[in-house]
Amino acid sequence: MRLNRVRTEKELQAVRREIELGKEAAQRLEGELLAAMEEHETTVHDLEAAEAALAEVESPASLEISEKRERQSRLRLDVDEDRVARERLAAKLNGSLRTKYEQIFARRGGVAVVAVRNGTCQGCHMHVPPQLYNEIQKTREVVRQCPNCHRMLFWRPDAADSGREAES
Repeated sequence: MRLNRVRTEKELQAVRREIELGKEAAQRLEGELLAAMEEHETTVHDLEAAEAALAEVESPASLEISEKRERQSRLRLDVDEDRVARERLAAKLNGSLRTKYEQIFARRGGVAVVAVRNGTCQGCHMHVPPQLYNEIQKTREVVRQCPNCHRMLFWRPDAADSGREAES
């Protein structure tokens, strides 16, 4: 439209220059647009590859997570059952023995009753006096305590103890 209104050669050259600059700008913008589109395609392809890799990793991980959660719930049920059984057994004990047991249990990190093997307390790994060891072996009705850690002691014959008794 502006070409129709041009009256001089100078105006014609100015309009042609303006048209050329517009064409150059359009070509530059088209090139940038093509580069952006190619970059977009590359990004989309990379995204799809990353999503596929994530799916490969997530699948076994989610399976493992669900297995761990199931195991955790089973273990919680087992703990609850054991707690109920423990309470049932503890209720059968006389009051002073239960109180003593619970004090030791609280003070010694949840281990109140330990075995004595070869004259050694398995709670503190200290030797118990020989007379106490003999008494623990002979009588099971009386509760004996370790003189060092004060845990309740019990004796269960094992291969090493049986072998020594056979020799004597």
